[in-house]
Amino acid sequence: MGAVSGFHDRPLAPDERESLRDAFARDGAVIVPRRASPELIARAVAAIDRIAAAGEASDRSFRADDLLPRDPAFRDLASIPAVLQLVLDLVGPTLHLAQSTLFRRPAVAAAADDYRDASPWHADGPTPNHYPVVDGVPALLVVKVGIFLGDVPDEDAGALRVVPGSHRRAPGTWDLSVPTPLMRVAGPPRTLAVPAGGIIAFHNAVWHGASSNRRSEPRRNVYLTYAPLWHRAVDRDQPRAPDGWDAVARVLHAGATRPERAFFPTADELDPFAPWRAAPVPAHGAR
Repeated sequence: MGAVSGFHDRPLAPDERESLRDAFARDGAVIVPRRASPELIARAVAAIDRIAAAGEASDRSFRADDLLPRDPAFRDLASIPAVLQLVLDLVGPTLHLAQSTLFRRPAVAAAADDYRDASPWHADGPTPNHYPVVDGVPALLVVKVGIFLGDVPDEDAGALRVVPGSHRRAPGTWDLSVPTPLMRVAGPPRTLAVPAGGIIAFHNAVWHGASSNRRSEPRRNVYLTYAPLWHRAVDRDQPRAPDGWDAVARVLHAGATRPERAFFPTADELDPFAPWRAAPVPAHGAR
């Protein structure tokens, strides 16, 4: 599903954007050809370990939400140019973070009975109902981006697994009688191996899961859920971005102070996502 060819500060070239859009439409999941730098990884790992140590015993699997206020490293992860380029192409000209989550999973021996240790097969969205199905195809309402802060070479390391193409079939077409949720019309699951700092983006309706971490080193990763501004945030109420955050982080966490400027910016300086769009958004009133 793609190779990593540079660090996070390098934007996508036009041909890379087109290739990722095509692959996302076909498979429902892509490996973004960029990765977080060692410096950003180190800051994010330190933040995760600090938060986990303060929250629960360090030998248990740990989860925390609403990350952007917790540490600048998470705001930097959420603002990676290649990620913004891709999600703007997929979600549309306005977006925010509907959810941000960190996981710290130790070796399976310490956490085998912990519900957060592994992720069973599932599609994202509201349960027991799902996002709307339009003409037999689940709607794309959110793009989830996983950033993995250590090498994840295989299933023993808890690599993400997806069923390519499953996002193009309604939930009722699954055959749940088999050990893994293979679709009657889809191929087998695929393991997405990534290096430290690797980035995976996937459709809300693609079936995915991850096994337990069977390695001695804890597995740390962050999931960022990008959605249109009208999609309610699910990990916070009445979001407010503190003073001192840059414009991108403020909109990702708190949305637009004046929504009309997000949908119809009057100038590029009012639009923090302008550098990462494929094309400019017309000013309010333009035809």
